Amino acid sequence: MRSGGQLNARLVANLRALHLPAVRESFEAEAVRALQESLSYEHYLLAVSDREVEARQQNRTARLLRESRLPLEKTLETFDLKRLPRKVAVQFQTLLDGTFLDRRENILAFGNPGSGKTHLLCALGHELVRRGRRVLFAPCALLVQELLIAKRDLKLARVLKRLGGYDAILVDDIGYVQQSQGGDGGALRAPGRPLRTRKRTSDQQPAVLEVGGDLQGPDDHRGGHRSARPS
Repeated sequence: MRSGGQLNARLVANLRALHLPAVRESFEAEAVRALQESLSYEHYLLAVSDREVEARQQNRTARLLRESRLPLEKTLETFDLKRLPRKVAVQFQTLLDGTFLDRRENILAFGNPGSGKTHLLCALGHELVRRGRRVLFAPCALLVQELLIAKRDLKLARVLKRLGGYDAILVDDIGYVQQSQGGDGGALRAPGRPLRTRKRTSDQQPAVLEVGGDLQGPDDHRGGHRSARPS
């Protein structure tokens, strides 16, 4: 009995040293189940390794979600997809697997205030995070302010490198950023004028999901981006 206790103590120490907390917590219960069900060593090892993989995936998803700054309440579960026109609903479903990120495609959502644009794309962001994608939610005004400050402080390259580490950046309220009167805001547009996106050519740039006002017609696909108009 004492040798069994010593064996378990060594095993726990090894698992701690190997940073396998889920295995450390489950190996005894899984060993009992393996004996009761006459499972092979391979099945036992698979069971405890599955626990570890599942725990790591959950921890990574939680970390990505915190990093994303996505509103926690704006998920797919809390959005009524019946609100969407059929064409938009079908288009949205094609985005959920995240392959548009691999194709370096940008997305522009536009429509009337309160039509659910931000909620819909935040829901998409949550689904992408669950699939292991790095997503950042940023109101346009705050993102522009951060970039202008970085430019002033000669840190723009560093900030752009950090932003380039994301798979997708969800930019909210693009139609409400005033054009600067100074020289630093030349890339901005006044409200009511479209901010266009282009298909990315660099593998180092994240996709941009932009949420703006009623800027364009619903069938405008110019500039290499997809457009979607929630009703």
